[in-house]
Amino acid sequence: TSLWGHCKSSFATAPRIVTFIQSIANELVRFCKGCVDDEGIDLLQSEPEDVTRVLTQVLNVCGKFKSSYFEAKARLARSGGGGSPWKFQNQLLFSRLDACLERVHDLLDIVEGSIVFNKALNVRVGGSDSVGLCEGIDKTVDDFKDAMRALQGVFPESSGAAQYLLDTDDNGLFEYGYHEVFRPRVQQLEARLAQIAGHAWDSAGVSLSELGRVADSFEPLAERPVGRIEWGTRQPTFLSLIHISEPTRLLSISYAVFCLKKKKKA
Repeated sequence: TSLWGHCKSSFATAPRIVTFIQSIANELVRFCKGCVDDEGIDLLQSEPEDVTRVLTQVLNVCGKFKSSYFEAKARLARSGGGGSPWKFQNQLLFSRLDACLERVHDLLDIVEGSIVFNKALNVRVGGSDSVGLCEGIDKTVDDFKDAMRALQGVFPESSGAAQYLLDTDDNGLFEYGYHEVFRPRVQQLEARLAQIAGHAWDSAGVSLSELGRVADSFEPLAERPVGRIEWGTRQPTFLSLIHISEPTRLLSISYAVFCLKKKKKA
């Protein structure tokens, strides 16, 4: 707003201010790539929690820049001073920044999938079908690892670097690897894992301690669309069992809150 209202009139023109804001947005994208690489994070192979942390920082920084722009635009419109209102198309200003943010969301989806299957790897359920369920879990996790290797195989060596994966000018390589190779396969695997989780739940019978253990083991799956559907069909059954013996009451109440939170999100 200072530039628009107080600088020389030769600069306070739409084309010049658009170029100026675009340059800031583009520099911000480069800055975020450099920060991720400085962290030494491989976006496809580092610990999911570390990748989530740095990508969330990227979202926060870029989101703050965009919100600052819209706040300044609103202030200028309210004040009515310093020239005509900003009537630039957002796509014109933020095309590269928005493409980067979309890429970050796709990468976070990959990471969230990794968290789901990494936790499932340690699941050991009880019940009458425990052996078959555990074998099914192990096979599903192995298939997810194969999907990750297939995704990594789409890219050149050192493809986990932010400078590469956050580069949206890659001739559609990431779009192909993520949307054509990886995501359809992982959606199938998540559906399979949700079915296994449902069978594990049914095998637990009316044991609140066993039901709570199953729910905790598959909790990351409940954040995924297919998981929310699977758990949603079983919440009423669990909630009907919470009024039982005192030794399990804390677990019951704790998981009841968990169920209600998931139901509210759904």
